[in-house]
Amino acid sequence: MGGYWLWFIEYAVIVFSALGIYKTSRLLTDRKYSIAVTVIVLSLVAICYGGGNGAEEYALPLQIASFYIYLDYLINDNISRIRVFFCGLFMGGVTLLKANLITVWVVYSIYIGVPLLRRKDYARILLFFRWFILGFAVPWAPLVYYLSVNRIWSSFINDYFLFNMKYSSASFKDRIDACITFLSEPLLNISIMAMAVKILFSNKDERKEGTLFMLDVVSVAFSLFTVLIISLSGHRFVHYQLSLVPAVIYNYSRILTLKREKISRVIFPVAITAVVPFVVIPRWYETICFVVPFAQNKITYELQSDPEIITYIKDHTGESDLITVYGNECSIYYLSGRQSASVYAYQYPIAEVDDEIYDAYFQDLEKNDVKMIIIADDNLDIDRMLDFAEQQNMGITQIMGRYTVIEKMQTGN
Repeated sequence: MGGYWLWFIEYAVIVFSALGIYKTSRLLTDRKYSIAVTVIVLSLVAICYGGGNGAEEYALPLQIASFYIYLDYLINDNISRIRVFFCGLFMGGVTLLKANLITVWVVYSIYIGVPLLRRKDYARILLFFRWFILGFAVPWAPLVYYLSVNRIWSSFINDYFLFNMKYSSASFKDRIDACITFLSEPLLNISIMAMAVKILFSNKDERKEGTLFMLDVVSVAFSLFTVLIISLSGHRFVHYQLSLVPAVIYNYSRILTLKREKISRVIFPVAITAVVPFVVIPRWYETICFVVPFAQNKITYELQSDPEIITYIKDHTGESDLITVYGNECSIYYLSGRQSASVYAYQYPIAEVDDEIYDAYFQDLEKNDVKMIIIADDNLDIDRMLDFAEQQNMGITQIMGRYTVIEKMQTGN
């Protein structure tokens, strides 16, 4: 199988995400519009798969599945213990990937819990809480056991909580810039504006009916809350937007049902005319133009990594040799079958959060006798790496496209 098994996982994630988008949309609209929503939302997913999404993409089907459970309960009152269990299970799995991906659980659990508290329906609250926590505990149980047996809770707390909290230490300006960037995404801002117009122009009967009107309001709030959360780091990585997919599913499912309402004379044609020809079609065209040649050539390498550098590493190092990739391209380790000489297999952006990581990184390289250094990012401190290489009797041996290879220098007898 070689590296092909990883592709099967990727395809499975995409397929389950697509099915989840369609099934969730079907709670709100009919079949043909649900297919349209799936096509629209997947055009957003396509651009978010541009790189760095090693956590978000695997969390996506779990987020969508949980969103489906929440909506089915809120719209159809369809709930069971096993559904609550799986909702907790999915959240537990996502928190192991990345803690800031849980906004869908936070927002909709609060939305469900507050009315139950007002009605003093403590029996249902306890039932939901018990089964949710039971599900949540399942993916965490092996980790808790491992941390307890090896007595390394302090390391876990330092890495999972304290270090990750440093990601929220960005300046106010950086956070505002990130918010503006995410809100500039056409598929998102058009859907939010369309929903906001619908809410503002809704009639009294719609507001009294309650359920869908309130879900419209919550969806807008969920969109804005998620944008705020993913903007805390100040980074504007496009894959962060995958957390917004549940909101985009809901918004477009509701927009496409507006044809039966008077306000649709404005919202429906404007939203669809703006989205389909100028956003969805170009993105699908770019995706197809990229994926088809890739599949035809049967390239098994990770899209970001040049096959030439992988071949060079395999030819000039042994399986037990340690290498380092200076930058953020961990696929090189996987594809070459070589291990990292440092626990910091990538340095960007984590070293921007904590400067001491660079010191620890270079100490690891020296202690573990790194065999080969591949510079994959010119934005890092190249002078420091070159100074380190000189101290270790290493020098540049190859420049292969955007990669610079540094190896041990041959010494005479």
